[in-house]
This record gives sequence, C-alpha cells and structure tokens, in this order.
Amino acid sequence: MQEFHLLLIGGLEHSLQRKEVFTQVVAAFMQNGNFSKYFDGTKRGTIKNTLSRVIDYFNTEFEFFDDKTQECFQFEFSIPYWLKESSPSRKEVLEYLDLADNGKEYICIVGYDFYTGDPNEPLGGHWSVVRKTSEKGLHMLDSSEEKSIIPLSELTVDSSRNPGPSKPYNFTSADIFIIRKKWLGELVTL
Repeated sequence: MQEFHLLLIGGLEHSLQRKEVFTQVVAAFMQNGNFSKYFDGTKRGTIKNTLSRVIDYFNTEFEFFDDKTQECFQFEFSIPYWLKESSPSRKEVLEYLDLADNGKEYICIVGYDFYTGDPNEPLGGHWSVVRKTSEKGLHMLDSSEEKSIIPLSELTVDSSRNPGPSKPYNFTSADIFIIRKKWLGELVTL
C-alpha cells in the first residue's frame, strides 16, 4: 500500500510534495477501515477505492501540466483484467506492463505472490509498482526489500502452481492497475 505515495511522487508527477501525497493516501485508505492493513497488506478492492479517491483529489485540487509544452493533464487508471471471465495470456499481461515508461505517460501497480525461500513460510504476497520494462526485466519502484528488477524468466502469470526457486514470482492479472496521464488538449492558464 505504501507504493501509492511512491507512485505519485516518483512516478508520474515529480512536483507533488511527499507529505501531501502521504496524507491524502492515508485519508483515502482510512475510508475503507483498518489502518494496520496499510502496512500489513491489503486487497485489490481497497486499492481501487483508495486510488480512485486520491486521483480524484489531485485532479480536483491541482492543475498538472507538462513543463515543456504547457499542455494540461489529469491522472486516470484502469484495471484491465478485473472481472474478466478468462485469464489473459502471459504475453498479453506483459504487453500491458510494457506500457510503463518510467513515468513519462504510464506506470503500473501489480499484485503478485512470491517464493520467500523460507521453509517455514515459503509464500508471500506483495503489491509493487512497475516503472518500466527492458531486456533485463521489470524495473520496480518498491518500498520494501524486493528486487529492483524482476527478470521476465522468473515470473509466471495466473499460474495454478505456487511460486518456487526457478519461478519465484506469480503475477495475478486481476491485480494489475494501469495509471496514466490523460492529456486534456488544452494549455495551462497562468
């Protein structure tokens, strides 16, 4: 859940103040209840609700624009695979994640299970942010000790098998959020 303030600060808009973003994320999250879930893990519906509230707040309270072109934009998001009757292919999911372009236009929030290597607790769940993709893999923006780059060879998508040593990451297609800048076609008025 902490990825939300990292996403908005380091991801799509660098001018937002960390304290302002953090305050808005916590306030939006608290509307769904249990604050300890902010740090201990949360579900897709809570993330959707929080993201909706935070984006609505920033789109209402701030005017965002490109420093060079002066064109205005707002944030919007989609959940491409939520409530789909069938799972997409790994290739389709990776094509969506390939939209992430280091915050120029797109960034992605992903939910996944991972192999911890701990025999007492071999599986864990995590939310993180994909900044971009490259030949090295998925470049992550994360608030915990996760890998900064996840090689594509180490991940599966919607697998019925648990993650293990050779494929330690299993991404859940229904837990992918695409956040983008929506260009408004108008210039900022100063």
